[in-house]
Amino acid sequence: MRRWRISVFLPGHCSHLSRWRCFQKQWAAESSLLWGLEVSRFRSGSLGGGRIALLAFLLSPPVWHSLLNTNLDWMPILGFILPPWLGLFFISVKPQMGSVVAVFWLVEAWRGGGFRQVLRVFAPLFVILILSLGIFGLWPAHFLEISSVSEGWNASLWPASIPIGLALLIAMLRKRDIRLGMVASPCLSPYVLLHAWSGALAALARLPLEMVAAVAGLWIMILLNVLSNPGH
Repeated sequence: MRRWRISVFLPGHCSHLSRWRCFQKQWAAESSLLWGLEVSRFRSGSLGGGRIALLAFLLSPPVWHSLLNTNLDWMPILGFILPPWLGLFFISVKPQMGSVVAVFWLVEAWRGGGFRQVLRVFAPLFVILILSLGIFGLWPAHFLEISSVSEGWNASLWPASIPIGLALLIAMLRKRDIRLGMVASPCLSPYVLLHAWSGALAALARLPLEMVAAVAGLWIMILLNVLSNPGH
């Protein structure tokens, strides 16, 4: 079984921080919790998910991993339901959660209006990208450094998940279903922490039984991982 660790900021860490720093951490955690719950509820509801699917989603390990670490996974999840030109900014925060969704929007824009529509949708993000390169330099070149730094926390299934990701990508384009892209994105990324799988899980919002099964499977995986790593 592949072993990886889950990092969580807990109040006990405050002993190593100043009181002000500790307050900032706690405030960030509470803010992330409120935002995460609100956006998660909005996300599941927008896909027609009922209360069962929503409750299972909110109780899932990826969602709580994100909330406890005050992460930004709610941003790409919100981006999935925004207009494509705006949603691109949100999914760019976590490419491992939305890269294939960007492909979906690219193809849909081409189908809807050719090159002009593609330009309308992607030009805003492209302009901001160029400006960021001018200000911060070639920051994308540092992406590869992330894998070595967070190797112990990486929950990616790559490269074994590449065939599944590619199959989902083709099915997404054929069926014109963005939800398949939400699942395919982390499958095609070599760097995916546990909380980043929340986007793939949200794709099951219309399938309550499948959502419950997936969440139950995730908790079983967590339990087995803990039992096989008693010292971590």
